[in-house]
Amino acid sequence: MALDGLYKEAGDHEARVRLLAALQGEKLEPAVLARLTAARRQVHVEWAGELAKAGKHKQAAAQMKKAVALVDDRDWRAKYKLVSELSRMQLQAGDYTGLVLHNEEMLPRIEDPALVAQVRRFLGQVYLEWGGRAEQARNAKSALLRYRRALDYLPEEDWRGRLAASRGLAAALQLKGDHKGAADTLEASMPLAREPEAARQHALYLGKIYAGKAGNPKAAARWLGKADNGGNDDLSVEAAYLLAEQELEARRTGAALKRLRALTRRDLKASRWIVPVHYRLAVLLHQQKKLRAARTHYRKVAGVKNRELRKLYGKIIKQSRQKAREISAFLKSRG
Repeated sequence: MALDGLYKEAGDHEARVRLLAALQGEKLEPAVLARLTAARRQVHVEWAGELAKAGKHKQAAAQMKKAVALVDDRDWRAKYKLVSELSRMQLQAGDYTGLVLHNEEMLPRIEDPALVAQVRRFLGQVYLEWGGRAEQARNAKSALLRYRRALDYLPEEDWRGRLAASRGLAAALQLKGDHKGAADTLEASMPLAREPEAARQHALYLGKIYAGKAGNPKAAARWLGKADNGGNDDLSVEAAYLLAEQELEARRTGAALKRLRALTRRDLKASRWIVPVHYRLAVLLHQQKKLRAARTHYRKVAGVKNRELRKLYGKIIKQSRQKAREISAFLKSRG
């Protein structure tokens, strides 16, 4: 084994693996063979660690897989320890398939119920993240599968994770064009939202789906109403704004104006909705020839100081400034 020591000092992992594998090819006592196997496994672990530190996560995972394969299946604790390290590397490499495969293979072998629960929860989180990647890639079929698997694994007490998986499932159904199915999924998962803020956010998602392609204005109004608690937080303001839009789509302009006026009486200075709300109201008042009132709201839009909002709504802010000037000029010409 002196030669192995030289290779180790030189950092030549590949040569060490070849040497130890060659030695295992000889007729050896079981105890000696076990020591050689353990040594070979340790080389792969060290090699994987160095590759991971260098940011070569795919290559690191490949070496750690070899280390896992050299653990006796009967020693489930030792095997799981390496599988957990492998999982970390596979996550970094974006290898969800390999990660899930190794952990699902481990589950039946683990004899500790608490660890089984831990691994199942981990798998649920992985499937949730994997579903998100598929959703971003607009791969509805893959996203549906991953989110459903996430729900299979995530425990009842992880209501936030289960809620996120349900929302992801709804988003994937929408990608598929099944808007009613998306709404049904969200309604069924509403009991998972165990905190008021989470329930309101969920209600907003539902309201938007019903207001959109699910095409159910009555249900949209009901859920948007649950999302709006009358405050000036973005969630409430968005829900109230969408309720006004619902009124306009139903050609109830008076009701929409009433909602928007009430909304402007909330303190919107710090809200990202200050521009859409005041601009929408200004346009409606302008259309009704209520020029002074329209000018007031155009000026509100033009006077926004927030840099992010000015960048986001640059064109609308410029138009509002121009409209306010035109109204002023017109009123002045009228005496």
